[in-house]
Amino acid sequence: MSERRFEPFTIDVPVRLRAVAGAPLVVLLHGRGQDENHAERKSASLRPDLSWCLPRAPYPVEVEDRDGVRRVGASWYQYTGDAEAFRVSLRETGEWLLGVIERAAAATEADASRVAILGFSQGGYLAGSMALTWPERFAGAGVLGARIKTELLDGRVPDALRGVRFFSAHGENDASVRPGPSRACVEKLRAAGVAVEHRDYPVGHRLLPAMIDHALAWILEGPVRR
Repeated sequence: MSERRFEPFTIDVPVRLRAVAGAPLVVLLHGRGQDENHAERKSASLRPDLSWCLPRAPYPVEVEDRDGVRRVGASWYQYTGDAEAFRVSLRETGEWLLGVIERAAAATEADASRVAILGFSQGGYLAGSMALTWPERFAGAGVLGARIKTELLDGRVPDALRGVRFFSAHGENDASVRPGPSRACVEKLRAAGVAVEHRDYPVGHRLLPAMIDHALAWILEGPVRR
């Protein structure tokens, strides 16, 4: 008779840090199949007055580039179409990422009351879900080329969420993530009294430095969380 056993297996996950002591901390999450180097390229020229944390997603994933070359990138969670398994995967990664953010804030001497979490595509789904799940931990969230998954609230809007500023960015020609549902989720949050801004950009499914810049301007102009 065969026996099923489990053995631990861990990998090291790179995290890029740019530190400005006492400044707000920006956490930028790349898209599926990308890594922290993509986030670095998109943000390197932005806001040198802030501290930055650019982690790599923890799950290796094989992807195919536009020229047909296959390579290994990184994924934030596992998605098979099973809604409950998706929620579990989001939360598991979110709990791990909270620890990464805590250690990054300590290493950069960042202002822990002013953590802004931004993400593109798959990273955007995670950024939004983390702000919805742990609103007391974030000053704001930038959901770029993704949708704020308001269904995670299960119809309940905690008071702490009204202290979080959300920024939603979408490409007008995005064929990967439809813009209509994104706008509907923005309106749902607005109706619940949550501060949220939405902007469309004349691109497809693509991260623009301007999206990051506009998100930070919106998030960091809000009141300081104490």
